[in-house]
Amino acid sequence: MLAELVATLAIFYVATALFSLRVHRVTAAALPQVAIWLTFLLGFPLLFLLYRANIEGVIWMLVLLGTVAFARSRVYIAAIFWSLGASMKLNPAIYFALFLSTRKYRIFAFSLVLTLTISLLALAGIGPTLSQAIRDSTLSGPFLRDWYIIGRNIPYFDHSLFGTAKEVAHAFSYAGFNDKRAIENMLLAYDIVVPLAGILLYWFRLRHLPLLNQFISYVVLFLLLPQVSYEYKLVHVYLIWGAFLLFLLEDVGSGRVAVPESASRVIFISCAVLCAPLAYLMVELRPYHVLGIGGQIKMIFLLAILWMVLKHPMPSSLFGDLQTLPSDSLPEPASN
Repeated sequence: MLAELVATLAIFYVATALFSLRVHRVTAAALPQVAIWLTFLLGFPLLFLLYRANIEGVIWMLVLLGTVAFARSRVYIAAIFWSLGASMKLNPAIYFALFLSTRKYRIFAFSLVLTLTISLLALAGIGPTLSQAIRDSTLSGPFLRDWYIIGRNIPYFDHSLFGTAKEVAHAFSYAGFNDKRAIENMLLAYDIVVPLAGILLYWFRLRHLPLLNQFISYVVLFLLLPQVSYEYKLVHVYLIWGAFLLFLLEDVGSGRVAVPESASRVIFISCAVLCAPLAYLMVELRPYHVLGIGGQIKMIFLLAILWMVLKHPMPSSLFGDLQTLPSDSLPEPASN
């Protein structure tokens, strides 16, 4: 436990220090440095991650390393890091879409095969046989479904779209509504509608946007779309905040790109709210029965970020697409 705590702290401290140096090379202003280190010291998602001792810290590191490699055009290295993350939890596989939008189809296929290979090798290592390990790994499925997905296990820490739907159903249960049956039906619909909606969103909008917009969108979807998404996963918001800050300092600050000030404010305010300890905001519907709203508030601000990056193209030098924009992704003039 102590070793995991120290390792997680070390991961985030080293990442923060390197990011601080990168920002210092762009500007000598003190305010960005204050914001960077205060986020590290006071950000609630990291504190919650340390408290829960979850593996999400390792996944965050793999996503970050993969993103840095992708930004430097080391696509095979990016694929390896993202595949390692996806073999632990499937969610990081969403970043494989960046290979599709940049027409790196072989890398996309490589990522899928590598994720499957790592997963099978891990199961074979658990043993005693691969088939037995696969069967054993499925035994916890009913418990996870009933306790976490269908059930309301600390819902005020859950900022997922489905988590909000569960809380709405639960609110009606006080009027005699059968919320458990409703949640089961919603889950069936959710598992069909969300993948289809994601494909349509990618095809008609995301793939036409600059890579910074795509990356931020995938981080947001990474947080919103799972059936359960708890507070510790919000450490991935640090990636949104960091990438957007570099974009403002390097590209907007130099006058190479124009972005509406209103969009910048929405993204920064949303990141601040997402890093704040809102999990204990609750509404008492009747004595000893409360409805958590902290996670649902954060869901709204995640949607606000998604709306901004879908609406305003942000070509960046960070991902190298500033001079290679598609014709339908030209930057819009700044406006309030």
